[in-house]
Amino acid sequence: MRNFSKIILVSLLAALSLAFASCSDDGGEGDSRTLVTRYSYNLTANETYYSVREYNAYYEGDYVYDVHDYIVHYFLKTNSKYKDKTGNELCEIVKNRSETPNSKTPYVVEGDKTHTINVSQSDGTTKVITMNISDGTSYESWIYK
Repeated sequence: MRNFSKIILVSLLAALSLAFASCSDDGGEGDSRTLVTRYSYNLTANETYYSVREYNAYYEGDYVYDVHDYIVHYFLKTNSKYKDKTGNELCEIVKNRSETPNSKTPYVVEGDKTHTINVSQSDGTTKVITMNISDGTSYESWIYK
C-alpha cells in the first residue's frame, strides 16, 4: 500500500512539473502564450461613472489580443475621491487595488465582441490595439461609489 501511495505521489509531481514547464514567459511565441494585463479608461462615455477596463489577455501579434477575461471598473463621478482624477490615476487605483468596490457583478459575453484601445507612442503617433472577446468570455462589473 505504501508503494502504491509513493507511485501516485510521484505521478502527481511529474504531472505538475509538466504543467508548469508548458507555461512560458517568452512573449507568446510558438504555441506557448503568456497572459498579460492591459488597461484602458474612458472619462466621458457615461454621465454617471468613469470607467477603467482591465483586460487579461494573450498577445497574438500586430497589436491584437485575445481576451481571457476582464473587469470593468466604474468610478462614481460625483465622489470627491474620483471626480478630479485623470484616467491614468484611476488606472493606478485599479492596478494597486487601493480602493474597495461597493459591488461586484459577474457576467458572460454574448456574441463575439471587439474593443479597441488608442495608445499614444513616444514618437507622438497613436497605435490602435484590438481586444478580441469571444462569445462566452467571463467579465465582471466593479462599482466604486
